[in-house]
Amino acid sequence: MRKQFVLDKRTDKMLQELASYVGGNRSLVVREAIKLYSNMEDRLDESSRPGFPEDDGGVDVQSGKAVSHP
Repeated sequence: MRKQFVLDKRTDKMLQELASYVGGNRSLVVREAIKLYSNMEDRLDESSRPGFPEDDGGVDVQSGKAVSHP
């Protein structure tokens, strides 16, 4: 499926440089970047789901004691 989008000069240069490592295939670079971004977003979404350990503010939940962090 073909898509068209506009890049600024800096981003276009980065895309060209990255594509040079994979035989000039800019589409591959864009697809991989989108996959990586999507996976990162999925992991961030998982961290906000119920049951994910929240920041406990330095408290050991089981013992009820404060925990020092170096």
